[in-house]
Amino acid sequence: MHWKIKSLLLLMTVSLAAVSQKTILWKVTNPNTNHTSYIMGTNHAIGSSFVDSFPVIRMLLESSNVFVSETIGSDTVIAGYYNRRTVTTSLLALLGEKDSSRLAAAFKNRSSYLNKMTPGEIMLYLGAGSRMTCTKYRASDTVLIDDYLKITASRSGKELHFLESDSFQLAVIKRISDRFKAGIAKKMVPFYLNKLEKNATAPQKCSDEDKYASFDVDYRYSKNCRKRGAKSMLVTERNAAWMQQLQALVAGNNCFIAVGLGHLKNKCGLIQQFRKLGYTVEPVALRTDVQW
Repeated sequence: MHWKIKSLLLLMTVSLAAVSQKTILWKVTNPNTNHTSYIMGTNHAIGSSFVDSFPVIRMLLESSNVFVSETIGSDTVIAGYYNRRTVTTSLLALLGEKDSSRLAAAFKNRSSYLNKMTPGEIMLYLGAGSRMTCTKYRASDTVLIDDYLKITASRSGKELHFLESDSFQLAVIKRISDRFKAGIAKKMVPFYLNKLEKNATAPQKCSDEDKYASFDVDYRYSKNCRKRGAKSMLVTERNAAWMQQLQALVAGNNCFIAVGLGHLKNKCGLIQQFRKLGYTVEPVALRTDVQW
C-alpha cells in the first residue's frame, strides 16, 4: 500500500475564467526576464499513459532545464523515518485480533514499520486509500503520473528540484494525525478496512478522475484558503513555503513544475500567487477541440 497525501487573488476576466477551466497546464512568464516556466496540476490516481496521450506535456518538459516536484518519494527514507521511532503501537490492543490481521494484510508493503505508526497516521492512510477507488486511468500502467514525470525528467538530463523532503511531508501527516485521539482511530480503522474490501468488488467511482481527464477544473480563484486545520497544513502553509523557492527558481530558469492539482486552486494557489507577483499565467491548450 503506497498512498500519498497526496488546493489561487481575483478572477482575471470572465473570458479567461471560462477557458481556464479546460486545462491542467499553465505557462508562467515574467516580462522582466526571458525565462518561461510551466506548471502542471497532477492527479495521484492517474497513470503514465495519460501523459503520453498529450505530447505537448512531454515536449514542454523536455524544453525546460529544471524539473520541480513535491518530493522524491523514497521508500527507504519513509521506512527510516518510522523505524527511528522508539514508541510502538499495539495493534492487537487497539483493534483486536481480527481487525489487526486485516490491517496487516492491507499494509503489507509497510509491514516493517506498521507498529511504529500512530493510530491517527494509520487512520489517515487508510482513509486516503479507501478513496482511491478509480483505476480506469491507470489500469495498464505500472507508474503513476507524478513518478512518471520525475523519471522522464531524470532520463532527459534535467536538474531535479524537490520542494519538500519526504521526512517533512511525513511530519505534516503526523501533525494532522495528532489531532485525532486513539479512540477515534479505533472506530474509524475498521470502518475504512470494510470500505477497502467493499471497494474491491463495488463499481468504481471515478467522478474526480473523469473531471481531471476531461480538464473540467474549477480553480475558484476568488475563494479564500483555510487558515487553520488540516487543509491549512496540507495546502495553505505548504503553498506559501513553496513560493519562496519557486520565485528564485523561475527567475533564473525554464522550469517544469508538477504538483497536485489542489495546490493550483483558490487565492493561495500557485497560479494566483504568481499573478500577484506580476507574472503572466496563461492556460496551455492540451486538446485540439479547445482553442484559447
